[in-house]
Amino acid sequence: MKKFIYSIFAFFAISCTFVACSSDDSDPSYDHSVNAATASASTYSGTWLRWQDGTEKESAPGTITLTAGSNANATNMTFSCAEFELNMSSPANIAWANDGYVFNQNVTNNNDANELGSIFAGRIVNGKISTSFSRTTKVGRKTTTYFYSFEGSK
Repeated sequence: MKKFIYSIFAFFAISCTFVACSSDDSDPSYDHSVNAATASASTYSGTWLRWQDGTEKESAPGTITLTAGSNANATNMTFSCAEFELNMSSPANIAWANDGYVFNQNVTNNNDANELGSIFAGRIVNGKISTSFSRTTKVGRKTTTYFYSFEGSK
């Protein structure tokens, strides 16, 4: 019985070596000579939305600026909206994903570089960017959580 079980594991191990994702690697719409951080670097202008639970959404114009980071998979993002008093930066991971780019920041604790202080994620497709996040601020004894979303283009 032991030999049979070992034979099954060996069969699965060998069969996994023949599995590949080569069709994903050769997408002609992606320029492999430019990394994701450099290709996405730009200022995207658009509309910010802000709301709290149970309230109507407020809108205001603003921008998100991406600059290439220290490596091919890092970008520095600046979130700006004068009306919402939003002018903060954060590093993010960025990568190519089928029809555009995806970016995210998953670390808020002990991350002084993340001025936003929030976890966020978003996409860039055909020169259009979208993202969303929430921010909790404390003024005195009052804690307020706002939800933000942004859509814009180059």
